[in-house]
Amino acid sequence: MQLKNIKNTEYSNLVKDALGRIKSIALIHEKLYRAASFSKINFSEYIREIITYISRYYFNESCVVNFHYAIENISLDLDRSISLSLIVNELVTNSLKYAFGDMNEGDIFVSFNKTADGDYVLRVSDGGRGFKNAPDLSFPSTFGLGLVCDLVKEIGGTIKFINGRGASYEINFKDKK
Repeated sequence: MQLKNIKNTEYSNLVKDALGRIKSIALIHEKLYRAASFSKINFSEYIREIITYISRYYFNESCVVNFHYAIENISLDLDRSISLSLIVNELVTNSLKYAFGDMNEGDIFVSFNKTADGDYVLRVSDGGRGFKNAPDLSFPSTFGLGLVCDLVKEIGGTIKFINGRGASYEINFKDKK
């Protein structure tokens, strides 16, 4: 199916969102099958791949989006990799769809690191318009943000929203023992 032939914008966006989620999971499985180990995935490598894929679907000729990465070389188990891939997919997709409006240029920042205490921190931020009212992460009003919050709980993590120059999400979770 060719997305550019779909005239209904709402339907087109639903299809793009679904394809992004499917591709996120498919890329994880592809990485797993090509890896030396079937239990761990180099998630830092994967983040860039999924964002490149997503940005093609949400390409906007009127706004150039620059991606900035600060990602440590971290390998994760399959379950966490799938959950985090869907989280990254949703947050980056939201930034591409809503953050930049009529801006000519925008920035999306993605960082992923492990602290000295062994905790993981994933941050996805954009330099867009931000929100007039911060989203309620206890009761998300959209499917995508609800999915993000559910996945954060699934990995035993916490999510924090920071509204400033753009939207910023920080997800913290502990290493599996």
